[in-house]
Amino acid sequence: MIKQLSTTAEDYLVTIYNLEKSKKVARSKDIVEMQQVAKSTVTAALKFLSGKKLINYEPYAPITLTDEGMKRAKQLCLRKTAIRDFLTNIMLLSPEQADTTADSMEHCMEPAVLRRFVCFMTFFKDKWRSQSGPINEFKEFISSEQHARDCGECLDRYARTLGL
Repeated sequence: MIKQLSTTAEDYLVTIYNLEKSKKVARSKDIVEMQQVAKSTVTAALKFLSGKKLINYEPYAPITLTDEGMKRAKQLCLRKTAIRDFLTNIMLLSPEQADTTADSMEHCMEPAVLRRFVCFMTFFKDKWRSQSGPINEFKEFISSEQHARDCGECLDRYARTLGL
């Protein structure tokens, strides 16, 4: 059974993963800087993740992910990347807005939902490469003067289809 982690613990795991990718190991001071929290807060998080056997941690030593920690961190990164990709390339949000929204959405996506979401993205990535198709029609629709600023009319139309 997969151990449930809090959103904060997930964020620390991803931070360690990103530091390992860029610097080969993570150090407490780098995590403090990236998370913008107190050293004592990072120490508590590292002890927690070590207790879950997701990281190798000893005070004053470099921090590395265990095999299970690496697997979990990659899953977490995939989840956020898939959501951000959807928001940027399908919903046509700005990269900044997509990133902020993905940060909020990523923690509530269950593994089965993520798998279906990635299947959806894979299917549509193949489809939107062509010049025709629903994705390109949506891009034209959302870029039109009528919908460029506000989708209030779309909300009203959709609510009517639901009988609301």
